[in-house]
Amino acid sequence: MRNEYHMLLEIEKSLLAKVDTTHHREVVGNIDRTESVVGMTGERGVGKTTILLQQRKKHEDAFYFSANQDVVTSHWLFAFVHYVQKEFGIKRVYIDEIFGIADRSRELQNIIDSLPDLQVVFSGSSSIALHNNTANLFRRIYHIKIWPLTFSEFLALHHDILLPRYTLDEILHDATHITARHIWDVSEQLWLEYQQQWCYPYSIWSSHASFVSKLSNTLKQIITHDLPNITSFQTVSLQKLSNLFYFIAHSEPSDLNILSLSKKIWLDKNLVDNALHYLWEIGVLHITHKHGTLSDKIRKQVKILFGNPNLYHLYHPHPNMWSVRESIFLSHIKRLDIVDIAVPSQWDYTVLHAGKELYFEIWWPNKWSKQIVWKEHGYVVRDDMHWSSHSIPLWLFGLLHA
Repeated sequence: MRNEYHMLLEIEKSLLAKVDTTHHREVVGNIDRTESVVGMTGERGVGKTTILLQQRKKHEDAFYFSANQDVVTSHWLFAFVHYVQKEFGIKRVYIDEIFGIADRSRELQNIIDSLPDLQVVFSGSSSIALHNNTANLFRRIYHIKIWPLTFSEFLALHHDILLPRYTLDEILHDATHITARHIWDVSEQLWLEYQQQWCYPYSIWSSHASFVSKLSNTLKQIITHDLPNITSFQTVSLQKLSNLFYFIAHSEPSDLNILSLSKKIWLDKNLVDNALHYLWEIGVLHITHKHGTLSDKIRKQVKILFGNPNLYHLYHPHPNMWSVRESIFLSHIKRLDIVDIAVPSQWDYTVLHAGKELYFEIWWPNKWSKQIVWKEHGYVVRDDMHWSSHSIPLWLFGLLHA
């Protein structure tokens, strides 16, 4: 395996020479832990490879490689990692795109059991594949979810504007002072830029046309490569599923449900249901269940939204701003330690956080919000740069500290 190792070493050197080390995602601190196995999951394009390479650059006794390389997949993963550790004294190994290995669960299990002194950090699109195969292995992995950029991260990465982070309680109860403190640091133009293009780290090196092309290709890769790695879909089903995103972008949220989508793309309802679940777990979609009667739950009444606002602008020149606002709200608040988010009939969202039920109405013109204003723990979220009576600016949720 010496030849394969040196081939991968050359690839690693080339990647390390190009990796940006001036900006780091906040989640990086969670990787420097004592856990022997750390798994990073998240959709394509959110920066998992960059994080792994940045970590590799911090440690001399480490090695990075992608499991998608032919020289890796042609050998057992365990045998290769074992060789690297014994021959070169490697103490940390960073494995990118581990779901490119067909039998990754067994290989990881062998590494954990046989090489206890080795720290393994790996990346992949979804933790479901590991959980489905080996529940015991799943429990032994410290999981880190990598999300698209928050509004705060966008400001820091693209404009060197460094703002403090706030807890949800601070934003809910001190929105007036927080808004006044930072209103001169942000602008409506920056807020609109973030919504249209800047949720993905690679946007900093991309023109708008290049970004659109990359993001479109990313979503195609999720359908054609990531979904088959998680579960079995026939090729014809994957081709039809590729139309899913178009209909989500061009439909009113109230008109979107599993049955309507299955009819639009000509696929079985159960197959669409499964695909939506996996896309939600990857992070491309928000799937929120509605509160209601038992029949509602049996019929799986859900609200379906894109996982971040960039996806709406990719598929529609003038997207439904109602959907965009709710996508922004969910994309930030779902990163917290939240037990449940649901869609009740009286307002937009009920959030169970830290043992407390919170009620949110995402305001838009001509929308009546009086019923939630007077409700205890009820909040109106308004897409406005300034604070107004009984409402919280939506952009403040972009400063949340998870």
